[in-house]
Amino acid sequence: FMRGLRIICDREVEPETIDSATCFVTLEMPWPLTEDDQNLFGVGRIVGFQPLILRSKLALDGAVISWHPDVEQNFIDRLATLDLIDRMLARLTLKGNFIRASEEPDVYLDGDTFGDPQDEELGLRRPTGDGRRGGDFEMYVWLVPGG
Repeated sequence: FMRGLRIICDREVEPETIDSATCFVTLEMPWPLTEDDQNLFGVGRIVGFQPLILRSKLALDGAVISWHPDVEQNFIDRLATLDLIDRMLARLTLKGNFIRASEEPDVYLDGDTFGDPQDEELGLRRPTGDGRRGGDFEMYVWLVPGG
């Protein structure tokens, strides 16, 4: 995960449509994370999670979108040293209503994702989509320290 993600589309992507608002990874951070927050709200343990969109670098090479986190390599491992949780949920999102093909301005990402228990690699039906124009692609993974 910390080495980055590559998303392969079936058409070349319009470069103007790829940015941090259309392609991002959200971490579900434990809350309250700090002792000050625990004291302020009168709780002594994790009671929920809050989303944190990771700062990242994006690159596009034709039909391949590359996402790379722009954070310290040991970011996830440092959270583990707090001994609050044993894993963290990360969610990759591609906004299908905004990402479009470069040579076909009316063709938008059809990213609707459906689970497939037969797919042992990702657990997703591929290719994604439901045949309608637009649709966000979302994929969830669990991050574990040292993984």
